[in-house]
Amino acid sequence: MSQLHYVITVQFSASNGMNVATSRGVIPQDGRTRAQLFEDIFADAIKQCGAPPVYTSVMFFSLEPNQRL
Repeated sequence: MSQLHYVITVQFSASNGMNVATSRGVIPQDGRTRAQLFEDIFADAIKQCGAPPVYTSVMFFSLEPNQRL
């Protein structure tokens, strides 16, 4: 099964102002659509940084095959 590499950067409101967090990783290409993968990656990213979903914006998102160059 091939893999996909992702990078996502989110910005969110916090009690001390605006925060930015970047998450990256590799996930299996298992038949989910790009939209489904985005939702799963976004949910994981906001969980990792403790961001409230309602007050979170995606600043950057990349999803590409994880392959040798």
